[in-house]
Amino acid sequence: MIKLVLTDLDDTLIPFGDPGVSDFARAAIHELLDAGVHFGPVSGRPPRSMSWMFGNDPACFATGAFSNGQVVYVDGRLCHTASIPRDVIERTVAAIDEMDGVLIALLDLDDDSKGAFVTLRPEGIDKVPQTFPYAKTARVGLGEGSFVKGCIFFTRDDQDYVTEVREKLKALVPELDFFRPSNVIPALDYTPADWSKGAAVLAIARELGIRADEVCVFGDSENDVAMFDAVPYSVAVANACSEAKEAARFEIGDCREGSVAKALLEIAAASLKGELPAFLRQPSS
Repeated sequence: MIKLVLTDLDDTLIPFGDPGVSDFARAAIHELLDAGVHFGPVSGRPPRSMSWMFGNDPACFATGAFSNGQVVYVDGRLCHTASIPRDVIERTVAAIDEMDGVLIALLDLDDDSKGAFVTLRPEGIDKVPQTFPYAKTARVGLGEGSFVKGCIFFTRDDQDYVTEVREKLKALVPELDFFRPSNVIPALDYTPADWSKGAAVLAIARELGIRADEVCVFGDSENDVAMFDAVPYSVAVANACSEAKEAARFEIGDCREGSVAKALLEIAAASLKGELPAFLRQPSS
């Protein structure tokens, strides 16, 4: 029986371009919670984004892993933060400054206005297109504070180049894992090499006293593969990238069809009977 459900948001629970979680999906989450099943998002987005994404419904995100699993909450309580050492971020910024058409933004977990594109070379700031997020707040150097959430943006939509840059960064900064957070946007995210969405999923389960084989996870992208590897009941949506589909044991319909919300309703109904839902009984071929 499933006791904990964790899902990616963008392109998994929320179709690309939608402003947030649908009313149907939020109703499904509450039906799941009412059935005694824990629920939470596992997203690349920071915790402060959850309120507007879930229509100011805190029950939907009291438990979850944010910033690609680096910030973990259980029942509204902060349980873990995986920060990145300053020298590692410095080397990452320096490496990106040498690459054409690549920009790194460091985000503040609590305040959007403090997010900024960062460079170690002043001339790099002039290359930030005004159409990019944080373009009005670019700065030289890292500033103060801890480093958790960041995004790497590309000025051209070339997935082969994204792959090339990712492999270069992995070699230059082995302390970090670099991966695509979206199948649509040319971008990279990163986490500490020893922490991932998978580690976060298992941390949440431990806090709740739930076994790995009582957890179901949903996703669509490269950054979801780690959590697919962490638990037996891993589910890819039909619009998932090939890497996610290969890693997942099960597959459901397209995100745009509300497939995850429908799956939540099935889990809720099955849990009341002490059973697995039908879609988790036979692995996808």
